[in-house]
Amino acid sequence: MMNDSADLTVVIPVHNRERLLAECLASVAAQTARGFRLIVVDNSSTDRSRAVAEDWGRRHLDIPLVVLDEPRPGCAAARNCGLAAVDTPWTLFFDSDDLMHPDHLRRVIAAIRRMPGTEVIGWPSAMSRGPDAGRRHEFADRPRSRWWDLMFAGTFSTQRYCARTALFRAAGGWNEGLAIWEDLELGARILARRPRVRVLDGRPTVLVRHTAVSVTGESYRAMLPRIEASLEAVRPVMPAEKAVYCDVRRAIMYGYAEYESPGAGRALMNALAGRTPSVRHRAFMRAAYAFYSCGLRGGARILKPLRFLL
Repeated sequence: MMNDSADLTVVIPVHNRERLLAECLASVAAQTARGFRLIVVDNSSTDRSRAVAEDWGRRHLDIPLVVLDEPRPGCAAARNCGLAAVDTPWTLFFDSDDLMHPDHLRRVIAAIRRMPGTEVIGWPSAMSRGPDAGRRHEFADRPRSRWWDLMFAGTFSTQRYCARTALFRAAGGWNEGLAIWEDLELGARILARRPRVRVLDGRPTVLVRHTAVSVTGESYRAMLPRIEASLEAVRPVMPAEKAVYCDVRRAIMYGYAEYESPGAGRALMNALAGRTPSVRHRAFMRAAYAFYSCGLRGGARILKPLRFLL
């Protein structure tokens, strides 16, 4: 095992996931690196989540653990609570239902030391369930498409990167006013600061486990109001010429909702088209909507080469 100094703190928020948290923490204990710190933030759990974390800490004294309580509801509040307690140069947020490959933190810490001028380090992840099971998701860092990849490839999904603690704080931390897609909104504020980014190649070292209690277990129709709020928060952060991506993302979500429940997205799409003055933009949005309303997937990759039309 590597004996690293504490360059990095892993922050894990948890709410009523005692079994999943135990499995997540087991993957942390299996890391081939040491020297990192761990913060678990209990977000008003009513099960044994806090006890699971404390028991784990007693059994793994070689990994410094702090367990905090955050009574305000929501993962954004819990993550901000953890961020306030971080005293290392780098912070890695991790979800309580995900798993790390044993070499994950070793690779991250090695990259931190190898690239001292870097502010963000990204890596690929893989999905465990659903239609994307087994699929590799990249941390995209292509200068000409960074905003597209943020919006449509989930570049700044929580499980795909870590950043300097000072950058998280300078960007303002997590937006506690949002109930969904907080990582997208924070990613936009980070990207707006033009950070120096490096990407780790190789196989995915994080397994993302979407569960019935995650947002992916909800209907798209039910999520739409919260999605709208998050996209409205993202829009003013983006360069003016890229803000139309928010409406393309809306059109895609309306398509998902329409496929899931006929009639749920059609009127919303028509209203969006009605307030879009550009003929090209309307055509682009309607194409995205039509693709996803048929139950197809991967439309963002197909549309990406055509984004010059926006």
